[in-house]
Amino acid sequence: MDSPRAVTHGFLDVFAAAALARAGATRDDLEAVLREQDPSALRLGGDTLAWRHLRASVDDVREARRSVATSFGSCSFAEPVAGLLSLGVLGGS
Repeated sequence: MDSPRAVTHGFLDVFAAAALARAGATRDDLEAVLREQDPSALRLGGDTLAWRHLRASVDDVREARRSVATSFGSCSFAEPVAGLLSLGVLGGS
């Protein structure tokens, strides 16, 4: 099949890039965030979202969600939830 191919992004890296942009990340940094292939490079904990050397505060995340990254479309509900479970972001029941 000759369908177009492209890199796809999950919502977590897109929202992380938005929050890091709010916190002052450069365009080069944001491109690197979106190209990242190592899930452990993005860390959530306490009051900080971190990617490698960059940090975004809870206020940065909150403002990015309010004004920039307000929604994200997905063809599936189950896949993003499964991804968050596998990353340990959501606790299983």
